[in-house]
Amino acid sequence: MTQRRTWVLVGSVVAVIAIAAAVVIFWLARTGNPMATATTSAAPTAVDPSKVSPKLPQEPTVSDQTGAVKDATFGSCSTTAGKQEVTGKITSSAATTTDYVVTVSWVNGTSDVLARGVAVLKDIPAGGEKDFTLKADVPEGATTCTFHVVRGTVK
Repeated sequence: MTQRRTWVLVGSVVAVIAIAAAVVIFWLARTGNPMATATTSAAPTAVDPSKVSPKLPQEPTVSDQTGAVKDATFGSCSTTAGKQEVTGKITSSAATTTDYVVTVSWVNGTSDVLARGVAVLKDIPAGGEKDFTLKADVPEGATTCTFHVVRGTVK
């Protein structure tokens, strides 16, 4: 038997098996066999408002963005409920004048963002430095702060 005929025969066998499997699955589904139905988990009937993220400040669009967290230093970030503030400084490592967007998010144990502060720093020259302060009203449940910094052109 030639190699081409062998592959044709193998392809035919695979096709017959696939058709047979489809017929069996169809038959099982039509007869109400529980093995043929997908398992689903019960969906909650209502949304718990305390578990929905609040309206958060949006980060602006940045074209030609590059991650730049290494250009930032941050002061302490408290997760205590209430008005919080984080200070820091950008020291640009860019070769040309660029914009920076600095974001601090206060998150809970399942990484839900509960509060956010955003600072837009425009026209930072190469090697230049700029201080920033981010503020947010942090609710109960925040367990950590995350930091995000990008540079590029803010639109």
